[in-house]
Amino acid sequence: MIDELVLEKSIAVASNAAKKAEEFKQETYFAVLFTSLLSQGAVSVPNRTQSQVPSERNGSASKPFSAAELFASKTWNTEIEKVALAGYFLERYSGSTAFTIAEIRDLLISAKVSPPANVNLAILKAIQKGWMMEVPSENEKRKTWALTQTGQSKIDELTKPGIAS
Repeated sequence: MIDELVLEKSIAVASNAAKKAEEFKQETYFAVLFTSLLSQGAVSVPNRTQSQVPSERNGSASKPFSAAELFASKTWNTEIEKVALAGYFLERYSGSTAFTIAEIRDLLISAKVSPPANVNLAILKAIQKGWMMEVPSENEKRKTWALTQTGQSKIDELTKPGIAS
């Protein structure tokens, strides 16, 4: 159960973000609302240090799913798809609701996938395509990003033939 004051504060934060935006987008409002709820501890998320195992891969929950496994199961052609795929891994398997440029770069390096020469530019292009969006961060020093519904759909399209994601 969510505390009413926490919920009201989160709604106010999301409403304020929607007012500041040039064009209201429902997905942005909900992303800001959800991020605010998470930052206030209203919703619990899995530990970020342990990745969850996708149930469709194998029934054993004792082994983590690595970023390298995800990259091996997908086909990407551009640096934009590569950073979106890294963001997807951080959101789905690391329990993260938003990620920084450094987290994207570190994940790609740990998966032994060469990061783009300019990760910032790749994220900017993903934003222009509607695959990612900026979300409020707990730490105001660094910008954080999240996948949009369009970005999620794009990642689903990247599956290699014959491999279930």
